[in-house]
Amino acid sequence: MNKGLTGLMILAAILMSGCNTAPKRDPMFAPVRPVYTKPQVVNNGAIYQAGQERTWFEDMRARRVGDLITVKLVERTEGSKEANSEIKKTQDLSITNPTILGSTPQFNVPGIVPLASNNGNTLASTLGSTSSFKGEGDADQSNELSGSVTVTVIEVLPNGYLV
Repeated sequence: MNKGLTGLMILAAILMSGCNTAPKRDPMFAPVRPVYTKPQVVNNGAIYQAGQERTWFEDMRARRVGDLITVKLVERTEGSKEANSEIKKTQDLSITNPTILGSTPQFNVPGIVPLASNNGNTLASTLGSTSSFKGEGDADQSNELSGSVTVTVIEVLPNGYLV
């Protein structure tokens, strides 16, 4: 009975997926169909018909409705960027020995013979630092697009442009 219920669930899922509707398409991307224009029928009894002529020495360029044109797409872009950076910083800091009640304190231990290394042990201090940075960077980029699209002439404008 479990297998039958599982099979029924799978069958129901398959049938429900058939009820899904297709997504709506944007009309701006619909294919363009050529406008059919009925050719003028001129029956003047002559072999030559105006607008249907072809000379033997002309090239076969597209110039009529229904002719095929191959549009070649060729695009190439290149970009380059270069940057240099140099930073230097020097900092000096000094603290003088404070005067307390008219005298400058010394750090000699009283009652002990002052050693030569103990002379000048004060709160005065100096500090110095230097930092520097130098950096370089560059980036190059190039893109290329190429392809071809075949299109059909759907209209010839009065100035000879093909649409």
